[in-house]
Amino acid sequence: MLYTKRIDTITWNDIDDFCRQGNAENTYLDYKQDFPSHLERTISAMANTLGGIVLIGVEEDDAKKPKLPLIGIENQRGLSEKVQSIILSNVTPPVFPEIAVCNNDAQDRSIIVIRIPQSHQSPHAIANNSAVYLRTAEMNKPEELATLDQISWLFDHRARSITLRNNLLQCAHNRYLAFYYRILNSVRTTADISFYQNGFLTLTACPTFPAHEFKNPSELAQIYKRISVDDYYRTTEKFPPRDRLSETGRGSLVQDGIVFASYVGNERNFHTEMNSKGLYFYRQPISRDNVNINGLSHTFLLGTEVFARIDEFIDSAYKFFQDLGFWGFINFTVSLTDIHDLGFWLNWLQSDFYDSPRGLSPDDEVNVENTILVSSLEEEKDRLLFESMQKLCWTFDIEFSPDFVAPLYKKLGKVLHEKSEL
Repeated sequence: MLYTKRIDTITWNDIDDFCRQGNAENTYLDYKQDFPSHLERTISAMANTLGGIVLIGVEEDDAKKPKLPLIGIENQRGLSEKVQSIILSNVTPPVFPEIAVCNNDAQDRSIIVIRIPQSHQSPHAIANNSAVYLRTAEMNKPEELATLDQISWLFDHRARSITLRNNLLQCAHNRYLAFYYRILNSVRTTADISFYQNGFLTLTACPTFPAHEFKNPSELAQIYKRISVDDYYRTTEKFPPRDRLSETGRGSLVQDGIVFASYVGNERNFHTEMNSKGLYFYRQPISRDNVNINGLSHTFLLGTEVFARIDEFIDSAYKFFQDLGFWGFINFTVSLTDIHDLGFWLNWLQSDFYDSPRGLSPDDEVNVENTILVSSLEEEKDRLLFESMQKLCWTFDIEFSPDFVAPLYKKLGKVLHEKSEL
């Protein structure tokens, strides 16, 4: 719970429940009875390695397990600021962990939760930028001074993870094509279906530095219902769409994940992949033809559907990473490809085509990428949605305004997130 729950909702009781499980200190977890003399060393070491949680106000026993009942530290003003000051004064480049100060019922004792993500800016140094620490699995020596070889490995490890992430994305694109043709073969005897060959929307979310497997393919097959959200665009009942290539609709297992392939109507196919290493991938053609302009039929990308898919994907991805138990940095991307000379139509504003913003793209693709903490996806959702739509629209010589968002939500029965600043 402490690893995945939104930081501002963690309570003293949550920490008490966690400690009663008897979790011993490890690479990802450290207990501190009070503010230690070298808190920056623990924080930078975790950021340099795999991330983790530090609990200040929890005493450990000889087995490095928490002592109960919890005592905490004296509740004072500025505890969160004290942690931030230690980091900013001692860690280069600075680390920006999530911090929660949780008080007991009497409001006189506190426990500080410091949740450090695996950093995408490592190595982080301390001691006037002269020492780099790594987190170890040794109980008596949880941090060790990194050697030059280890620092080199740290850079190399990040590079290998980036290569892995790119390979996962390429494999997902290749599988899209494989399942696309499988869908064509499955429906060819019953209908004349010809899917669009251009104007593709691709949405991806993946750990910035993927490394280990979170769940095997069979386990991933069980999480679909837990991460689905209502499809308010009403193409299907739920997003991501249900699989239509298997009798059970549970998806198709592949060597490192699961694929959901589907189609609706005569021109729309949908592809979702969940990978064991944390990639969440979605792709569909987003173009529609038969838009009549001066008696001629044109093909346009519908802004309404692009908007809805990004919105739904963010909600579903947040559930996906919670289910995996991953709360670090992810790369969130929105792409439109094969769009040269295709129009983009913000068709939710008025029913009349000529009164709605629209334009053509001189480019063949546009990509919007953000690096964000999973725990920030919910709170930052509206910003991600707006900034993604804004850049997509610029590609088509359209100025996207925050004023466009509310009418779309109203039309589709949605409301803005309560923390939205749009």
